[in-house]
Amino acid sequence: MTTSGIPTAPGALPLVGHAPRMLRDPLRFVAGLAAHGDLVRIRQGTSRAVVVCRPDLVREVLRDDSRFSPGDHPHGGRRGAAGPAFDASRMPGYAAVMAEHIERVTGRWKDGRIVDVAAEARDIAAAATFGALVSGGASRAAARRCVRDARTVLDGAYRRTFPPVPPARPPGPGRVRRAAANRRLRQAVKEFTDAYRAEGDDRGDLLSVLAGVHDGGADEPPRTPDEIADQALAFFGAGWCTTAATVAWALHLLAGRPDVQRRLHLEADAVLDGGTAAFEHLPRLEVTGRIVTETLRMYPPVWLLTRTLSADTELGGQRLRAGTALLCSPYLIHHREDLYPDPGRFDPDRWTADKERPSDAYLAFGAGDRGCAGDAFAVTAATLTLASIAARWRLLPVPGAAPRAKAAGTISPEGLRMRTMSRSAVPSLTREGTP
Repeated sequence: MTTSGIPTAPGALPLVGHAPRMLRDPLRFVAGLAAHGDLVRIRQGTSRAVVVCRPDLVREVLRDDSRFSPGDHPHGGRRGAAGPAFDASRMPGYAAVMAEHIERVTGRWKDGRIVDVAAEARDIAAAATFGALVSGGASRAAARRCVRDARTVLDGAYRRTFPPVPPARPPGPGRVRRAAANRRLRQAVKEFTDAYRAEGDDRGDLLSVLAGVHDGGADEPPRTPDEIADQALAFFGAGWCTTAATVAWALHLLAGRPDVQRRLHLEADAVLDGGTAAFEHLPRLEVTGRIVTETLRMYPPVWLLTRTLSADTELGGQRLRAGTALLCSPYLIHHREDLYPDPGRFDPDRWTADKERPSDAYLAFGAGDRGCAGDAFAVTAATLTLASIAARWRLLPVPGAAPRAKAAGTISPEGLRMRTMSRSAVPSLTREGTP
């Protein structure tokens, strides 16, 4: 590839290149690349890539599949393939499923207990996402198996984003485990699909759309079992991993901003009055929505995307040859100081209507035809979950339990433990005195 005019990121080591820095702290490494240019070269072993660091160039790459062939990422798949499943008319039904599982998980919390916030958020999101995917027709055991297998497949997403060192090696236990989980998951989806098609009724869930039994489905060519499984897995990535990580990070960030937390509680009190959030509450959950948006800015679910040039082309004034590997990072764009002043500060008020914001610099769900089709579902789920928790609980940080950002398929808070405090049990935490 012709990259003579493109700077190389500093710190490359002989043979392994930037691999140690990528593995040790990938978020810091990637975020720092923008300081070196609009396009920056990195190397990992024998593999080389060009990182795109300017928002308009990132959107150009993500929107043009004819020149920039998509790579593998956990929320992959064209938006149009499952588009009908995310039509606005179906969201109230999905939200009802979400509310049921939010109530179930948070209802078992006890005042003063220490909980693994990430695990609790995953539990809520997993049940809600599977319920929206398959509404009934699956036993609890089957649902648990599917969720477990989906997580196994998705956990390897980051390792597949950039080739390992060395680039070729025999399959290890992790790869064998993911392959087995992938086979089981696809077989389960096929069995569900066969049952849906035999029944022929639209249950109002995602699989009804993918199986072609929703209203209007007869006019579409039937999808193959692999296509359906791909879309189901993409839905898990968007609806489960994204929702869980966003809720967990939001609760952690709120603990450091008691002023914002107070506003969240006041809004939850006014809108929900101690109940569980439902779809009809969304227009009034403005503060909650801004908190979710800012959390997605700081920890975007799709944080690293790959593309490969299918033909010689020019990008950002540089001539690149076919076969060049490109990396685009929403995390990098979201942490540029020139686009988001003080980017490490959690500030939901960035998103108030009167604030000026860069029009092309918010990429929480990617961009273009392969932008995440489930973004509305994920945002809805995170908003309802956060508001429902705020209506009844305040979560306090546990000393010495600061989370570590784990960059895998999504950016998850590892080791996030917090203490639950019932707002109804403590007078100072009631509507009038929320701290």
